Amino acid sequence: MLENRKNDSEYESRRSEDVRKTKILEKFVDKIYAENGIKIIRIEDEELQKRGVDFVHITENEQRCVDEKFAIKYFDRNLKTFAFELSSHNNKNNNGWFTSDHMLTTYYVILWFRSDEELQNIYSYDLCYIEKEKIKEYLKTVGFYDEIVDDFNKYWADQTHANPDDTYYKKGDRRYRDLQDGVRIVQSMQYKKESPINVVIPRKKLYELAELHFHK
Repeated sequence: MLENRKNDSEYESRRSEDVRKTKILEKFVDKIYAENGIKIIRIEDEELQKRGVDFVHITENEQRCVDEKFAIKYFDRNLKTFAFELSSHNNKNNNGWFTSDHMLTTYYVILWFRSDEELQNIYSYDLCYIEKEKIKEYLKTVGFYDEIVDDFNKYWADQTHANPDDTYYKKGDRRYRDLQDGVRIVQSMQYKKESPINVVIPRKKLYELAELHFHK
C-alpha cells in the first residue's frame, strides 16, 4: 500500500511539472507559428484538450485540430525517435491518445529540443507538423495492424513462451517488439499506474512524413 501511494505521489508530481513546462513551451512554439504565418487559435477548454485539441490551425481550406507533443523530459538528449501512445492503464478503456476513437486530432506537432532544465534557454529545436493519417498509413507498411497491442499483451502474459518469437525481447524495465524500418512497439513498466505501450518511430522518418518542418 505504501509503495502504491509513493508511486501515485511521484506520478502526480511528474504530471504537475509537465503541465508547468508545457506552458513555457507553448509560448516558445507560438512564436515559431507566428514567424511562419501559421494562424492558430489556442484551445482553453479542458475537455477539448483531453480529446487531443491544443489548438486549431486555420488554413485557406479548413480548420485542423492539432495536438502538440513535446519531448519534455528529454531536454538534454538528442533523441532519435518519438513515441506515439497506443495504450495506457491511466486512460479510459486503456486506449492511447494515438489510437483512441475519442480523440479529435487530425494533425500533430512534434517538438524535440535541447535546453537547460528549466527551459529558459532553448538553444536548438526540431518541430514537425504531421498529418495523423499519414503516420497511420506509413505504419501499415512496416507491419503495424489494429490488434497489435492485444497480441503484444498476450505474448508477455504467456510466461512459458511456448512459441518464442525473437522480435520480442526485454531490456531493463522495458518490453519490446520490433517491426520494420526501425519502428518498434515498446512498453515501459517503470510506472505501474500507466504501463504505457507505444509505437516508436525514427525521427528521420517523421521528417519525411511532415508537411512542415522547422529547426534551429
